[in-house]
Amino acid sequence: SARGARSTIRYTRAELLMEVRPLLRVSLPALLASVSLQPALWIGQVLLSRQPGGLEHVGTFAVAMRWHAIALFVPATMGTVLLPMLGRLRATGRSMDARTLFIRYGALTLAFSTATCLVLIAVAGPLMGLQGAEYESASGVLVVLAVATIPAALNNVLGSRALAEGRLAIWVWSDLALATTLVVCAIALVPALDDIGLAAAYLAAYGATCLVLLPIALSARPPARSEERRVGKECRSR
Repeated sequence: SARGARSTIRYTRAELLMEVRPLLRVSLPALLASVSLQPALWIGQVLLSRQPGGLEHVGTFAVAMRWHAIALFVPATMGTVLLPMLGRLRATGRSMDARTLFIRYGALTLAFSTATCLVLIAVAGPLMGLQGAEYESASGVLVVLAVATIPAALNNVLGSRALAEGRLAIWVWSDLALATTLVVCAIALVPALDDIGLAAAYLAAYGATCLVLLPIALSARPPARSEERRVGKECRSR
């Protein structure tokens, strides 16, 4: 009947609304966080382009950013694997296993990104020179961005844990801190240091976002010995 059809439609709409609300609660902050970096980086490049010889500096920065992106490929891939693993462990109540996994991934990411940073610093000149002799003299930009691979890689790991634990607020605030620090530092450093100034602003931005996410890392510390003893006594008493 018509009444039955209407009730079915209402029920379907109610179900759809119940499913969409949690999705929007996650997707809207994720959208805000994901789009915050690119406008900030664009503002920095606009500032750089307005300096004397600005277009050349923008080109140098773009070349260095390509090598920076290549250096981050493996840590970024590791981060995409970490998120579902952390989510599955926490969903099944295995919080200690999730913490152990996070610490191991964090240590591995730190070791790999540090090694990559040192390699990029060592071969910065030849790598930049692949684009032309005029780029080799600007290897300092790649050196700064090489250092930035460390906080950028750690940010992926910290962000994955924040998402797995449902701590969206701190994740969004970290990306807003990233964008704000990048713009402010670019305004302060680009007029004096040109492309190196923008690279330094990028480095400072990722340092800031890691500081915002620091509670995520601190919560991953193993329990104190006194706490371990208390838990052990409780287990023995049972």
